[in-house]
Amino acid sequence: MIYYIIKVFIQLYYRIYFRKIYLHDAGLIPTNKPTFIASNHPNGFLDGTILTAILLKPTYIFVRGDVFKKSWANFILRDLHLIPIFRVRDADDMRQSVTENNRSYDQLFDLFCKKKRVLIFSESDSVPAMKLRPLKKGTARMVADMERRGEGNLQVTVVPMGINYSFYRGFGKEVFMNYAKPVFLKNYQEEGKSESFTINKFTADLHKRMSSLIIHFEDEVQHLQDFALEVVRNQHRFGFRIFDRNKELFKHHHRMAAMLCKEDSGLANKLNVYKEELKKFELNDRPKQPGFITLLISVLLIIPAFISWLPLQWAFNYGSKVANQKVKKFELHDSVVFGVGVAVNMILDIVAIIIFTVCFGFKGFLLYSLFRWISVGYASSKEHLRRWKVNMQWRKFSKSNPADFSKLELMQSEIIAV
Repeated sequence: MIYYIIKVFIQLYYRIYFRKIYLHDAGLIPTNKPTFIASNHPNGFLDGTILTAILLKPTYIFVRGDVFKKSWANFILRDLHLIPIFRVRDADDMRQSVTENNRSYDQLFDLFCKKKRVLIFSESDSVPAMKLRPLKKGTARMVADMERRGEGNLQVTVVPMGINYSFYRGFGKEVFMNYAKPVFLKNYQEEGKSESFTINKFTADLHKRMSSLIIHFEDEVQHLQDFALEVVRNQHRFGFRIFDRNKELFKHHHRMAAMLCKEDSGLANKLNVYKEELKKFELNDRPKQPGFITLLISVLLIIPAFISWLPLQWAFNYGSKVANQKVKKFELHDSVVFGVGVAVNMILDIVAIIIFTVCFGFKGFLLYSLFRWISVGYASSKEHLRRWKVNMQWRKFSKSNPADFSKLELMQSEIIAV
């Protein structure tokens, strides 16, 4: 029950917390088969929350077992479709962890028999970095165990997934969620080979497939990753839709990151020079100019959307304050910001809905709902107006410094041509 109540509210809140969500090939997830969604894990509990909110069909999620220790937490978390998994290195009592994990595997088998979908983070732990880390063998081992229990009647579908954030800490980020074609453990079995061979082969191929879904930066170029992604993002359209299927933008990001990691590409040097030149002239990278109709809608929408957005922002800012004071692990910071923000917003909205409904009836409920949902357009309107403002600055700069304008224009074109 808690799962469905919270999901209704999160449908609005995650549209506010994230500026835009790019969703690619979600149709590859089967609707009526036992399914593992195998994902990377860059941003704590937030990774699973996004997927739960986006997918209409209920999704169960494997999470760290230590958060289930208290009875009240165990009740709430299980009602939210979370399944505990106890890692060996975190265990105080090895035998107890094995017992608890066996219970979780029994639950997993029951879910798969009912053709449910389950999210598993194949890297195991969460690290906020734009790269895919080595995968653990747990995903393949669980699939093998489930199919062994099913005695050949249960064929688990494994769908690779990649989650990419424009940044990891704070409000207003963009997210890419990509899916690849499903894989099956039986396709990696070879006659005369052991189960261990199959598991290793499956895990290696899963890593390869997930790599194509994730923007990957090596450590030595991470200081340029934000600027590189901004330059690419500025050259692609930014519509009013919260969900976008602009796959070309992800491909451009992926290609840019791959080139930046190549020492002989010279891209890092071009980005550094271009960045310094922009700084010298006090300019930002020039984005695509929004069209007249888009700009007009943005001007008309910005003020009512901003008023509706303010209390939502306040709640997430309060969540940020709590996270700054209480959270020591970087990878959990964003999860706490979002969780606290959602809790505060839910309380405010429930109280407001009751007041408006009592005072004005069903019309009051509709009026408040409309007011709340207008906030969804704030991020898009703000971005379109920002793009227009930056283009005006460049236009002014081109008139006063034509030679430097041409030089910067050439630098930008060489970078985005990657």
